[in-house]
Amino acid sequence: MKQFNVCLKSMQGIIIAIVVFGGLMALFNTSLLAPLLGGIIDQVFWPSEKISEGTALFRHWIVSLLGAMMVAWGMALWGISRHAFAERKIWAWNTIMISTLGWFVIDESFSLSCRVWVNAIGNLPLFFALTGVLLVSRKYMVAEE
Repeated sequence: MKQFNVCLKSMQGIIIAIVVFGGLMALFNTSLLAPLLGGIIDQVFWPSEKISEGTALFRHWIVSLLGAMMVAWGMALWGISRHAFAERKIWAWNTIMISTLGWFVIDESFSLSCRVWVNAIGNLPLFFALTGVLLVSRKYMVAEE
């Protein structure tokens, strides 16, 4: 059972990181994250390094929405992890695993097809951390009666 508690705490740490990073994306994408966006990601789509004011505003809006979605996903995962996952309910494990696989397959596919290598590579630690914890914790889950 000690191993499950380590899994639970690890899961919750990962979830906190998702929420914090999503919040940073939503709130600070034109300041704190500007070097990543402008320096790496923008060059994929706008190699001339010049984007219009409208494009910059769209980027700010879309990255803010992406951050908000990460916060929402993380908050949902937090609620599940604090209650049903902590109670070792199999539906909680399934929900977290399915949402993680859904995020990863879609995000990774578009990152690769659009050649946004920094995002494709950046997805890997989160994916492996979440799925690793889930795979180790699977044997502790119990079916509903």
